[in-house]
Amino acid sequence: MPCFGDEIARKGYARLHLAPRAQKIADAFFCAEDAWLRLAVARVILYQETCRVLSLGGGPGGDFAALATLADYAGGDYLDNRPAPTRHQRPSARVHCDVVDYEEGWAACVEALASVVPGGHRVAFHTGDITIPLDSEANAAVAQRADTTDVFIASYVVAENAVSLRASEYVFFRDLFKAAQPGALFLFAETTHRLWPEILQCALDVLEGPVPISLPTNLPGRSGSTMILQKGGVGAPDARALPPDHAYARLIERFVDDNAAHERRLERDRDCGARTSGRSPWRGDRARLAE
Repeated sequence: MPCFGDEIARKGYARLHLAPRAQKIADAFFCAEDAWLRLAVARVILYQETCRVLSLGGGPGGDFAALATLADYAGGDYLDNRPAPTRHQRPSARVHCDVVDYEEGWAACVEALASVVPGGHRVAFHTGDITIPLDSEANAAVAQRADTTDVFIASYVVAENAVSLRASEYVFFRDLFKAAQPGALFLFAETTHRLWPEILQCALDVLEGPVPISLPTNLPGRSGSTMILQKGGVGAPDARALPPDHAYARLIERFVDDNAAHERRLERDRDCGARTSGRSPWRGDRARLAE
C-alpha cells in the first residue's frame, strides 16, 4: 500500500491525477456501451433526488467530482461553466458522496474540492480499509452506508492493494456485495485489467441471480481497465451466463491469460530474488467463471 502521509506528495498526486481520473469515471457512465447500464445511470442520476456514492480509496475526491459533473451535465444545469437558463434544465440528482481512504490527510483535499463544486452536491471524508472485513471497526463508515448506496467506486485502489486483497480472499468486497442494496452499481477502474476476473468471481460467488456486466472499450487508457457490475439487475449481458463467443467472455478469457503471463514473469523475478505482488488464487481458472 503506497504512503500518502506527506502533504506535498498528496498535492502533487492530486494535481497530476484528479482531473483525468475524474473524467474517466464520468466517461465510463456517460459513454456506456450497454443498454442496461445507460438505463441504470439514468435511474440514479435523473430519476432520483439524491444519488448516494461511496468512493473507496477515493483519495483527493475525483469520484465525487466525476458524479457531480455528470449529474449537472445530464440535468443541463450548466453551459460553458455558467448556470444554464431554466428552460434548458431538467431535474437531476444531487450527489451525496462519502470518500473513504486509509490516509486521513486526504480530508483537506476533499474539503477544498467540496468548496468549489456547485450545484448543491455534498461530500464527506471518512477513514477506512478495503483490505479487512466490512464489519471491522475501521470500516464503520462504509458499513453504515452500504445498504443505501447507489454507486460504489473503487478507482485505482485495487492493484496497489493486490497482495492484501488476495491474502484476505477479497473479504471486503465479498461483504460489500452482500450488504449492498439491489440495483447498486459497482465501478472498478484500474491501470490493469488482470484483477477483474478475481473480483468478478467474488460477485458471482456472493450474489444471486443475474449480474449485469459492462467492460467498456471506448474509454481513455487500456481496453478493459474499467469494469462495472450491478447487484440484482436485469439485463444483458449477464456475467453469469455469457455465451462463449460473447465479446465480454473473450475479454475475460484474455484477462485470465494476461494475468497468468504476468505471474510467469513474477516467477522469474522471484527466482532472481525480486519482491513481487503475490500469486493469484484464480490463475487460469476459467471453469469457475463459466459456471
